[in-house]
Amino acid sequence: MLEVLVIATIAALTASWVLPTFRRQRLQGEVDQYSRLVEVGLFNLRTRLREERLSHCICFEANNWAPPSSMGLERQQPDGSQAEPLNHCSEEDSSSRLRVMNLEGSRVSKTVQARSLESKFCISPPGTSATPQTLTLLLKSIQSDSDPNLLVRCLHMNGNGYLIRGNWNQSTQTCQPKWG
Repeated sequence: MLEVLVIATIAALTASWVLPTFRRQRLQGEVDQYSRLVEVGLFNLRTRLREERLSHCICFEANNWAPPSSMGLERQQPDGSQAEPLNHCSEEDSSSRLRVMNLEGSRVSKTVQARSLESKFCISPPGTSATPQTLTLLLKSIQSDSDPNLLVRCLHMNGNGYLIRGNWNQSTQTCQPKWG
């Protein structure tokens, strides 16, 4: 009887350690997957602009955590409808048909929140941008408030399309390249 009690105690202790770790890895993996989708979308946008010799401005709801569909990153809404680009951006931009995301409305897009530090970002073909504009996108799990060990990922891009991917350092307000 004592052996069964010891085995049950060991199993309970192991489960209490493994389950939160597994949950954290799953949630962080969803954020990482979505950040890679955003990164690929930004690279594809830069390539399309280079091929078509266009400049393109992207507008965001800045400085608020929100689902990607409501902050300007994705146009596809949760109900499947398509939102128009934000008004203050599409008026002056003849290339408003271009999108950041290639895959919108994915499963992982419903599990993350995004935040842009800028309300407007203009990207030009490489070598043609004279403005020192940068874009910093922050991505986190919608459940990050319940687990402080979840990292906030960041994507930082300049006007010529140079992209840095990393972890957001809240104390220094910088994107630190750290993960592969």
